Amino acid sequence: MKMEIKTFHRRCRFTSQSRHLLFFFVLICVNSWLHSTIYHIKQDGTGNYTTIQEGIIAATDTDTVLVYPGIYLENVDYLEKSITLASLYLTTGNDDYVNQTIIDGNQSGSCVEIRNCTEDYNTIC
Repeated sequence: MKMEIKTFHRRCRFTSQSRHLLFFFVLICVNSWLHSTIYHIKQDGTGNYTTIQEGIIAATDTDTVLVYPGIYLENVDYLEKSITLASLYLTTGNDDYVNQTIIDGNQSGSCVEIRNCTEDYNTIC
């Protein structure tokens, strides 16, 4: 028994309206990406801030709070912001940074609180 497979080729033609929509979609995506800020959290004072919470307070939606290795004795609240909170693993892909970057809530409540965020953009890595 032979099976015959037919393929059909059809050219997609963009109308003037669809080109405009595509252009505006790309413009909005690039604009959002260009306006995101990365806040560097370093305990030695050479970054933007020395505590994670200070970075979160400064951040706005779509920003990244990049935490350098160390033990951070604090409780972190996302303050209803849609942000990325990450170790250097995010920029290097090196798994060692995950184990070297610790948020220690000192046994006083949740180490990290994420609540009432408006977008599905929250990331922890």
